[in-house]
Amino acid sequence: MERVSAHAIGTPLITNSDGTKFGKSEGNAIWLNPEMTSPYAFYQFWVNTDDADVIARLKVFTFLGRDEIERLERAVADEPFRREAQKRLALEATSLVHGEAATQAAIDAS
Repeated sequence: MERVSAHAIGTPLITNSDGTKFGKSEGNAIWLNPEMTSPYAFYQFWVNTDDADVIARLKVFTFLGRDEIERLERAVADEPFRREAQKRLALEATSLVHGEAATQAAIDAS
């Protein structure tokens, strides 16, 4: 309308395996600010990821390579009770946001 360039970026909505939106309006929000979500609660949030959602979360919220994510996907299929993928997601996401010391403290408290 004003004949100037404009740029936008869009990303797909992140959803849970049941089709519901992943986000604060659905009551499943976490915050990066440790005063709003402690590193322990942040870690626990990721550990409690449903088996059906964990691989998608690893792809979006970590920098793990394809081979490692595929290995974790097999682990979810073969031994879901170990929750290896969830623990790795929690480790990676919490370390990225809160650092290794706070992550180790959350693991120790768990």
